[in-house]
Amino acid sequence: MSLPKSSLLLVSLAFHALGCSEDMDRQPSYRPMEAPRLHSPEGSVPTESRSRIASPPHRDSAMLDMGRTVYAVNCAHCHGPTGTGDGKVAGFLLNRPTNLHAPHVAAKPEAALYAIVSEGIAVMPSFKGTLSVEERWAVVYHVKSWTQEEAG
Repeated sequence: MSLPKSSLLLVSLAFHALGCSEDMDRQPSYRPMEAPRLHSPEGSVPTESRSRIASPPHRDSAMLDMGRTVYAVNCAHCHGPTGTGDGKVAGFLLNRPTNLHAPHVAAKPEAALYAIVSEGIAVMPSFKGTLSVEERWAVVYHVKSWTQEEAG
């Protein structure tokens, strides 16, 4: 018993559609007889983001400026431009982002906030692989500057 040509064509198209990945053009590849690349080109992968420093960097106006910039790029979309938890995507999240002016945040030492920025907490992602050590400390100093201004 043979299948009609239209059925064979339909089955062939179904297998073709299921077997192809939409991102095949983005997969790493190499030519025959060529060894696959084992390392990324020099400078293409940020490696300093996982480095460690002996002590926190000095808090000064340059660090606060860096913190303001890094916060605006990486944090404000959830926590809001002023840290009140009302960022543009906050309403789309299951858990509302923390108000960074809240007393329980203000009471945390800088090292605890640095650990949260580095490792993440609850649904907030880790920024250890994204931001350098100095950038993470700069964000902490920026956030702490709000609560210190309110207290003082």
